[in-house]
Amino acid sequence: MYLKFPMEWIHCLVSTITMPNQKGLIQEHMNFSQNYMDDVRMWENETYIKNNTHIVQLPYVPIPGSNSNSNSGKMEKCHALLKRVQSIRLKQRAEKLAFDEERLQEYLSVQDLIEDGDDEAILALQELGYTSAAELQAGIKKINCNIRKLKNLIATQQDEPQESPLTNWCEDLNLKNFTDAETWLNTVKLKRKEVFEARQKLTSDRFKSTNLGGFSFTTANDLFGGLFADPVEMKSFQEHTMELEEKKEQIKVLDEILAEYEREFSKSETNFSFNLAEYYQLHVGLERIRVPEILFQPTMVGIEQAGLAETIEMVLARYVISDQQKLAENVFITGGCAKLPFIKERIETELLAMRPFQSKFNVQLADDPLLDAWRGARKWALNEENLKKFSVTRQEYEEKGGDYLKDHMCSNHFVSLPAPVKKTLVATATSPPAGTKQEQKIT
Repeated sequence: MYLKFPMEWIHCLVSTITMPNQKGLIQEHMNFSQNYMDDVRMWENETYIKNNTHIVQLPYVPIPGSNSNSNSGKMEKCHALLKRVQSIRLKQRAEKLAFDEERLQEYLSVQDLIEDGDDEAILALQELGYTSAAELQAGIKKINCNIRKLKNLIATQQDEPQESPLTNWCEDLNLKNFTDAETWLNTVKLKRKEVFEARQKLTSDRFKSTNLGGFSFTTANDLFGGLFADPVEMKSFQEHTMELEEKKEQIKVLDEILAEYEREFSKSETNFSFNLAEYYQLHVGLERIRVPEILFQPTMVGIEQAGLAETIEMVLARYVISDQQKLAENVFITGGCAKLPFIKERIETELLAMRPFQSKFNVQLADDPLLDAWRGARKWALNEENLKKFSVTRQEYEEKGGDYLKDHMCSNHFVSLPAPVKKTLVATATSPPAGTKQEQKIT
């Protein structure tokens, strides 16, 4: 793995793959090969590599916002988008309120000039776009109405803060009702179309009800006094106007949401998308058979020892032919590595190669390879006589070392290693005195 992945990734590998993780990788993803070289050649095929490579997800700490391309990340962006639109609208209302208040003061100043009979009143009135004091009064009334409405909206938001501009009038677009950002976006578009058609219908109905075709209004009195002398008609017209303004406001909100969505997600698509989870993925390919093969070929990792097959052959060679046959018919596999798939088949393949033609052998796999050896040792040690007779005392340990084992029917035979031989080197001085020969022993 250290040779397979780039150097900057090795730091993540060292800190992430602990000893328990390494054991888990071996137990879950490794298997023995019945014929190692044939299986290695199969890994030269790209299709075989794709189908047999295991991808292991290592633990990692996600970076905030790194999952923006996932569905949950998109939904989080939609929530943030609505908050942003709501914040923008609050800012726009505050700016509109300040503008209307400033304009109201200007209108009131012109009204004072008219009441005082100032000569500049008519010019000031024309600069505002009005031709009479009645029109100015209607404009002041409208501005006051807008100011009250804006103040009420701002006060309501301050008392009961809302995270979405859709609250209170469009609950069917509440993000809590959706699990997919694309579905929510399509619903917003349909809602916008629905509101737009409703506004068009209101405009058409208003045109028909007031018979506006061919009329030209020059004063506020023409519009409100001439056409709607009846108070009931006047009230109906005002309600119709308020509903029309409400639809325009809703369309504006939906347009802002769609614009923000387009801006946000088009920006995300153009930016480089870095998937942190993929960076912490381990691709286990040929290693699935190379790692277990070390038991049969230790030289692969530079260990000059016999492999498992050679060791079995060496053990059998120490016995006469009749005993070899008995041993070959009772091969028992246990230990943690025996949990890896195909170990029994591999041992059978090796025995078939080393045993005489048509000779029989039998390989058995422990029911619980990881703990069977421990359970057997525990059962043997529970016999007090065995424990006393074959336990290594402290004195024996200090005298004979940690390699010493007492011989019994279940033990390996102890073979003491020869003491290391100290080599003596003889060096001759470079410039000995004339007529003499100097030797120096180096230990």
